[in-house]
Amino acid sequence: MIDRIAEERRIAVYLTDRLGGGWHASCVSARMKAGRVEAVFRAEGPDGRRLAIKQCAHPRKAINEFSALQALAAASSDCVRPVFLNDQASLFAMEWIEAPTIKQLMHQPSRLDLIRKAGRWLRALHRATRHWTPQRDPQIEGALLIDPQAPEFRRVNDRLRARRARLGIRFLFHSLLHSDFHMGNLFVVDGRAVAFDPLAMRRGTPMFDVADFLVLSEIYRLHAQTQGNAWPDCERRDRQAFLEGYGRLAPWQNRLLAFAMDVKIARMWHHHAKSAHRTLLEESEFALLQNAMRDRALLGHAP
Repeated sequence: MIDRIAEERRIAVYLTDRLGGGWHASCVSARMKAGRVEAVFRAEGPDGRRLAIKQCAHPRKAINEFSALQALAAASSDCVRPVFLNDQASLFAMEWIEAPTIKQLMHQPSRLDLIRKAGRWLRALHRATRHWTPQRDPQIEGALLIDPQAPEFRRVNDRLRARRARLGIRFLFHSLLHSDFHMGNLFVVDGRAVAFDPLAMRRGTPMFDVADFLVLSEIYRLHAQTQGNAWPDCERRDRQAFLEGYGRLAPWQNRLLAFAMDVKIARMWHHHAKSAHRTLLEESEFALLQNAMRDRALLGHAP
């Protein structure tokens, strides 16, 4: 059980001691993780200044996310600005933005244009930070693509590794990645897409950010339908709009995107498949991913 009032008071006292004046904090979301509170707070100072405070369950997570946000903010003006990481690396502060996310606007007539803006935002980040490197992307070159503890998981991992070998791509242009790019991590501010909440500072193959957005958009579409609030249009139209915004892909990029989507879908499917208990929504996700795995010949008889 999380005592939200006590947590709010603790954050307010900390900010008052650090920044001066009298700060107030309200808890936006909270959960227990590994026996510790992980939460987001909206804080307001005596001069009306507002901050978002993210409290993490582990110092490594706070350091990773704050460093990633710093890197994004250095590369793009359309990004939430980081403010500070505390000495204990238990929380960090960033500017508070009062705006809806693209995900929250998926019933608006402008929904497809918003999806295109997401694609344009990502393309701008990848272009601004693009450089050739002889280093290999661990997402492609890592030893394991999923944790193969059971025979079925080992078969999936073997098929992913075989597809990776067939790519024939070793030296690539890498870019700074968002690392958790989806429509729930993009505010809409005065018609602009403004990104937030990256997981870690990582340079690598841009198609993994693209795959994140496409796969998670389909998952969010399923959530809306399951909750009786189905989105307009269809998954194919959403994908088309995003790729219109992102820009034309070369044939080798299309091959790499197909593999990145294989990996993303397989990892999400693996997460659900090894879970002993799933909610009704998670069961729906698992069924969608299972079908996608079969369609992509990652499950069942190999082609």
